Amino acid sequence: ADDRRRLEGMSASLRVAAGADVCPTCQRPFKPEEVETALLVWAQAIKQEEAREAALAKEGRAAAAENARVAAQEKLQRLVKIEGRIAQGAPMVEEATATFDSLVATCAAAVDDLGLDREPTEDEVSTAKERAATLRRVEQARTLLLRLADAARAAAAEAEVACGAMAALGSVAYDRAAHAAAERELEAAVAAAARITEIDAQLARRPEHATARAAASAEIERLRGERERVERERVALGFDVAVLEAATATETRAREATEAATLALTTAEAAVRDAARQRDALAAEAARLAALATRAATREREADDLQRMYGEFSRFDQYVAAKVTPQLAEQTGDLLAAVTEGKYDRVVFDDNYGLRIFDEDEDFPIEEFSGGERDVAALCARLALSRLIGAQAVNPPRFLVLDEVFGSLDQERRAQVLGTLGALAASPEEVAAGNDAFRQLFIVSHVDDVRLSAVVDEVWRVTDVGGVSRWENATRSGGVEDL
Repeated sequence: ADDRRRLEGMSASLRVAAGADVCPTCQRPFKPEEVETALLVWAQAIKQEEAREAALAKEGRAAAAENARVAAQEKLQRLVKIEGRIAQGAPMVEEATATFDSLVATCAAAVDDLGLDREPTEDEVSTAKERAATLRRVEQARTLLLRLADAARAAAAEAEVACGAMAALGSVAYDRAAHAAAERELEAAVAAAARITEIDAQLARRPEHATARAAASAEIERLRGERERVERERVALGFDVAVLEAATATETRAREATEAATLALTTAEAAVRDAARQRDALAAEAARLAALATRAATREREADDLQRMYGEFSRFDQYVAAKVTPQLAEQTGDLLAAVTEGKYDRVVFDDNYGLRIFDEDEDFPIEEFSGGERDVAALCARLALSRLIGAQAVNPPRFLVLDEVFGSLDQERRAQVLGTLGALAASPEEVAAGNDAFRQLFIVSHVDDVRLSAVVDEVWRVTDVGGVSRWENATRSGGVEDL
């Protein structure tokens, strides 16, 4: 019926504009005979829609019964799923309840064993923990004391054995001084024996020592003559030992002063280098701290700005949600009812703009529906949002582009969606009200039956010729059926 009324409205508009030189919709020049041809085509399409309308009216009760059966079946499946979840959860609940009761009984038994008439407080528990820690330390100390007691008993037994041994020896007199004197005499005797042994060895080497002594005496005589010669040469030269020693001492002091000055210079240069490195490091650190301070100030300002923006956007989001969401849900529900023949006619949006669809009196998230139903619902939401934005714009959009939105829909659902889109594109009520939103509709699709729909006025074909895309008006060329 919607398709028939749309075609009748288009025919009426074309008859009114038949005297013009251009098409009132696409501004394309046309001839009067083209108007008659188009009116004839639309008249045939209107008759086809009337026949479809009559056939569908006959099948209305069967379709309604089938829809009711499908809805009941889906509801039954959901109930079975929920019953299964309840059956799976019941043992878990029972197990958790039993565990809880067991823990309560254990706690009560512990309270009775401790002789308490109530559960202890946190302070009492803390005091008991400290006392338990003290008792554990006492237990550790007791273990150590037991080991020491065992060691003491063993030492006492050893002492008793030693006392018995001493008693068996009888009376024993010990003189410490005599003992020390005897040790000293023994050490002296050992030292004397060692010297005697060394003297015997030296006596055995006496001939060698005699030869060495003779050689040493000859060397002494030679050195004495050499000394006398050097002394005579020194006297002849006028050499003064005191002057040499004084000059040597002066040279030594000068060398020591030079070394000390060199060391001081090296130390000073190292100190200068260290100071320069420290100065450069401090300068770099100061620059880094200044940059960090600048960045911190910038980040602080940005954080303040972001916080203010966040607050403003939050308030704006709340305002938009309060103003727009009810209208968006209402228009989405109207479109979804038209596409699904009233099966789903009401939707809501949650706080995150997630779509929830009512099935009878209960709403479900869109993820629980089939793929085709999800795509249809999402398409209706996008169309509703487009209409809502277009209606509030100063210059409403005059056309709508849909790119590959029919791939997951079956043929019947595609026909319903196309009929709704046709009503959006050019319904008589919107034309009479002066609403120009979506007066033109562009559909990009590879689905065959989309191009054959009565909603489509023109079909354009894009082909690839030698790597170059070319497009042509298939409606004018008469090749729509062959695409």
